[in-house]
Amino acid sequence: MTNPYSNRLSASGVEDLLPLFQAAVRALELEDRALGMAFAQGAVRQTEARNHGLAYWVFEQILVYSIFKAWLPMTETYWEYPYPGSGQHADLVLLRNGSVDVVVEAKWWGSNNAKMLSALDRDIEKLRSWPPGPSHRLLLAFWFSGDTDEQWGKDLADVDAYCQRFAEGAMVPVFAHRFPTDVAELRGAGGAYFAMAILVVTVLALGDAAVG
Repeated sequence: MTNPYSNRLSASGVEDLLPLFQAAVRALELEDRALGMAFAQGAVRQTEARNHGLAYWVFEQILVYSIFKAWLPMTETYWEYPYPGSGQHADLVLLRNGSVDVVVEAKWWGSNNAKMLSALDRDIEKLRSWPPGPSHRLLLAFWFSGDTDEQWGKDLADVDAYCQRFAEGAMVPVFAHRFPTDVAELRGAGGAYFAMAILVVTVLALGDAAVG
């Protein structure tokens, strides 16, 4: 499918990262299929109605690990990399010429309720806390929804609405993609999709942080 934010890649300076974004989506889709096949081929069938794919609410670490494996052949990539002078770790970092060039955090994005937005805000402030040096700070967001164009448009509008809580240019979505997945409650009702969006996070003064 076409990236709905393709016109923002160049302006945000991440056009050269597009192959990595696409590889991340492919890795997640393959993991989703592998999990679905494991459910289907089980000698003992599960009797409870559960999602048979990444929408099982697979832990963020596993989603990131799938992306990590996809990026390893493409660039110098590290998983759970320590923040300078901190006990915190970044989900992923990319190095260029021996220095950290891209810092990545990942988060399940289930809705735009206050609890979820607060969790997103914490990851964004974490990204901003990395000292000057990296060219890019990225937030990877994952969710699943009913597989319709109308729902896709609504979900992308929610992404935009979240970004608008920040100063102009502070949060810019640059990539989004979806693929079919299994959600128990939507079987027979048009199906479901798993999605990933990538947002570029800009370092701003504390007073320019989230306002909503």
